[in-house]
Amino acid sequence: MKITALSPHFFDGKEHPRGANNTVIGERLNERDFKETIKGPRGTTLLEWFVSADGKTLTQTAKGTGNDTGRPLDEVLVYDKQ
Repeated sequence: MKITALSPHFFDGKEHPRGANNTVIGERLNERDFKETIKGPRGTTLLEWFVSADGKTLTQTAKGTGNDTGRPLDEVLVYDKQ
């Protein structure tokens, strides 16, 4: 599964600027899984992505507080390769 992003992603565990008001810390957990912590003016969001062993399913979780909206987040999104 190839993942293409519109903005650069770094998985070095260091804080990087994203946009005007946010920062992001990206970490690769293992060969298929990674997470990002996004800090913004109104909160912090933890995003985690898990790719299934067969590469056909990508699961994303989002928890925390919306860094731009301040609203609570608790989401699970599942994407299946067609």
